[in-house]
Amino acid sequence: MAGQLFLDFPPMAHYMKGLRQFVCIPCPILRASGDDQNRGMTRTGRIRKRKISPMPTKTPARAILVLGPGPCIIGKSAMFDAFAVSALRALRENGNRIIALTSSAAARMADPAAAAATYIEPLADHILTEIIAAEAPDLIFPSAGGPDVLYLASRVSRSTGIPLAGTPDMALDICRHRRRLMETARALSIPVPDGYTVSLADEFHAVADTPGFPAVIRPDGVVGCAGGGIVYNMEELENIGTRALNASVTGEVLVQPLLPGYGAELQILRDGNGGTAVVAAAEYPESRPMNRGNGAVVTPFRMTETAARGRMIAAAASLAEKLKIRGILSVQFQLTEDGLPLLMDAAPLISRIAALAFAATGRSPAGMAALAAVGAVIDEIPGCRKLHRFMTGGGGLTAVGLPRFSAERMPEADDRFDITMRATGLSAGTGEDMTRAAARAFRALPAVEGSDAALPVRLDVRRYPRMIAALNQSLSPEKLAAETGLHPLFAAALSGISPDGGPPEPPPFISAPSAPLPALADDAPRVLLLGTGPESIGRGEALHANLIAAARALRSAGYRTDLATPAPWAGIGAPDVFDRIWICPVRISDLRRIPGICGMAGVLPQFGGPEAMALTGGLIRTGLRVFGPDSRALENLSADAVHDFAVSRCIPCPAAETAHGPEDLGTAAESVGYPVRIRFPRPGGGFRRMVLSEAPAAEDLPDDITGPIRVEAFLENAVEAEVDVLSDGERILILPIIEHVERAGVHSSDSAQVSPPLSLSPRQEDAIREYSRALIRWFGVTGLINIHFAIADDIVHLMRARAGASRTVPFLARLTGTDPAGWAALSLVNGTPLPEKDPVRPTVFGVKEASLPFSVFTEMDPVLGPDTISTGQVLGLSESFGRAFFKSQEAAGTPLPLNGTVLITIVDKDKPAILEPARQFHEMGFRLLATRGTRAFLMENGIACDPVNKRGYGRPDLIDFIKGDRVHLLINTPVGRRGREDDSSIRRASIRYGVPNITSAAAALAAARGIRARREGRPIVTSLQRLHPSSAAPKPVHRPQPA
Repeated sequence: MAGQLFLDFPPMAHYMKGLRQFVCIPCPILRASGDDQNRGMTRTGRIRKRKISPMPTKTPARAILVLGPGPCIIGKSAMFDAFAVSALRALRENGNRIIALTSSAAARMADPAAAAATYIEPLADHILTEIIAAEAPDLIFPSAGGPDVLYLASRVSRSTGIPLAGTPDMALDICRHRRRLMETARALSIPVPDGYTVSLADEFHAVADTPGFPAVIRPDGVVGCAGGGIVYNMEELENIGTRALNASVTGEVLVQPLLPGYGAELQILRDGNGGTAVVAAAEYPESRPMNRGNGAVVTPFRMTETAARGRMIAAAASLAEKLKIRGILSVQFQLTEDGLPLLMDAAPLISRIAALAFAATGRSPAGMAALAAVGAVIDEIPGCRKLHRFMTGGGGLTAVGLPRFSAERMPEADDRFDITMRATGLSAGTGEDMTRAAARAFRALPAVEGSDAALPVRLDVRRYPRMIAALNQSLSPEKLAAETGLHPLFAAALSGISPDGGPPEPPPFISAPSAPLPALADDAPRVLLLGTGPESIGRGEALHANLIAAARALRSAGYRTDLATPAPWAGIGAPDVFDRIWICPVRISDLRRIPGICGMAGVLPQFGGPEAMALTGGLIRTGLRVFGPDSRALENLSADAVHDFAVSRCIPCPAAETAHGPEDLGTAAESVGYPVRIRFPRPGGGFRRMVLSEAPAAEDLPDDITGPIRVEAFLENAVEAEVDVLSDGERILILPIIEHVERAGVHSSDSAQVSPPLSLSPRQEDAIREYSRALIRWFGVTGLINIHFAIADDIVHLMRARAGASRTVPFLARLTGTDPAGWAALSLVNGTPLPEKDPVRPTVFGVKEASLPFSVFTEMDPVLGPDTISTGQVLGLSESFGRAFFKSQEAAGTPLPLNGTVLITIVDKDKPAILEPARQFHEMGFRLLATRGTRAFLMENGIACDPVNKRGYGRPDLIDFIKGDRVHLLINTPVGRRGREDDSSIRRASIRYGVPNITSAAAALAAARGIRARREGRPIVTSLQRLHPSSAAPKPVHRPQPA
């Protein structure tokens, strides 16, 4: 013990459970130095007695409504849900009654055990008002939800009279309007960049000459600055300026000159007595103009001069005082060439740098912010002053975050950056210096094609691999910094990293400072769970929700649980779930370096996604025990093996062939018969999927297509369904069946899904269960397995199966009030028998809908296909399918209109299917517009509609109608490459002008039913505790004060 390094934090054994976070303990063992005594150790390794920080002043017990961030979107990832959980926990265990509101079933906030009342509902004014009427909260805490949730809470607070915790309306109004914020900063003598406010499109001409070009356009109150941009000429100023005005929540945008400079951000805590503390501080080491979320981030201050740090802290404190903040204020700065910090933005919100603060220190600023917001004094909040000294003094560990992009999922997207955030996640590494921390963060990122040593002059997703490759090929850090705008000290840190990230070292870990509840024996068996890695398309909060549920079940059974993950937010708000969190890449070489891993009971990869499951064979070869199916069982569950099983058991399945490369694709497709669905490896991992209706031309296929290519018959207009199954080797448990709303051809993650099934017959449901049991028995796979089916011509076809916890498990857990992930973990680790009966059929309808990134990637065609592009999910719950679907669309940010005009333009094959939804829209009084062919078909079938011109056939055309706010719902179903190219401008216009866009006849029918149900009455909100009484949360437990 005499060589361990301890951070200077007080013991937390007597703290309130709401702030029982983690202490970060570096590993490997370091040589003891003369600083050991200052770190709380004697030279002999004995821990000195230290004064225990006092408890926060007990505030009166109140009912507090905590708002979650909603679905994961670009600029607001799952870490914000973790912040909300941390705040919720601190408030709950300070004696308050907590009401939680989130729109995502995959959110940790949706756990019924976390609050007295848990609502999964759209984050909308009328829903919030209904919940307030039902629960009568005393306060609303919105500071973990992002700017959109903050302004929603502000509106509802004014209409209902329920105050916001710690955030005065004056502060919100100032921070919402960039113009007012800049004026306030100037009045406080805080330097700000020059700029001009524009509220009308015609005014851009008047200000064009003032800032000059290039210029930056920033809309007010938009997540990730979506809609803004950098402009270089008058045409771009008008186009992007108009787009930004449409996105702005205030109807104003700020036009500023484009200024290079390194960035910095502070999160400052202020209490009601005027006391302040810096609880998070970070640097952005890239001086090129772009959204800071698209670049590297370092915490605490490692590169900024002491004088500049002092100016920023003084400015942030002065602004917090002026705004009368009680709680947290995030303030962003940009440093000029001479080191002068310019204030760029401020908001009373918890921002993403709080996750890195947690990774570096084990303390979550979110819980501290919540306590300060409800009246706690900073000097009485455990660890707050210590955290302030760490963030401002620069001691201890360094945390580095590198952005995770998902460009491989969106080849059409422009990979150059402006001020709009495009990163989907954050990969973190911690270490004793920036080089070690950056190396760990870099190794956790997927390999990127084209990562050669060409100097990264473009701000694209390949620049960090290129920088490191160039540094390893004799480029000096000084030249790299000069050519790319990277901070010289950060460039020097990158120069110590090899192209593959270098040999791993034993990683630091975050550890609970006192025995988590329930108390466990010191010799309790320890299980290492593998995390999901940095968020990306298809890898997000749902998998992490499964991970938390599994760890909690193991803890309740007496196991100690460790987590390996490069996601810095993974353990925030979960001190009773994980003993240790190892911030490291989920790679075998890094996992082997975890001290004591060979002495653990085993490794559980089932809840970390496909990448973690793929490590099974390598982990077994290193001598580790792996809970769950072995590598042979996983390989046996391949697409070919499932197809052969179906054929051998006379279970219907699509015909399939394998092409060894693009040159064999045509022959294989002809053998199977068009249309076909193809699947081929994606560079960097995973698979890409396409649907081909005819022999493809060379330009129809991606350049990077390689073999083997799986070619299977595509069942057009089939209804897709899926089911999650648990097996312990003997007992098989089948969860409720899920039906996809969109027809075959749309990836399951992007399709709306409903359970219980809407259109499946009892015979078809029985066939799905029978085929599922047969498959499990045949392959002998244990744990969770997700199986897909397609129903065509009244026949159930087996499509594919994958072992592991899927994204639908949290959805089913909330819908049924059960814990499938916990059951699976206990079954795999200690053989706990599964329940004897399948979960009962849900008593309400649940509709899971995807959140899609089209508002950020405006250059993409917003149409769904066989490759997933969703970033998150939401859930609509109701006693009827129609209302549940309507709620799901509202929660996803695309609310359906209750009246107005529906524009329909449909390809010929979809025209019969569009009759019923068109008839329902007409009966409800909607005006119908249709292009010539579609209108003729509808009129022939007795449905009146007005004509509208297609593009190129006269003006005004259908895009003019969309731009002119004369269309309130668009139904457009393209087919084939040419159809998509012809119609993509229509769908892009619908995204730009906020018109809901439906691309299938099945979804159009669901929308019609949803609107009809919503028009029949106001929404009914029900907490999960009322829906499933057995899932009610326990009463708050208070930790006794120290004697």
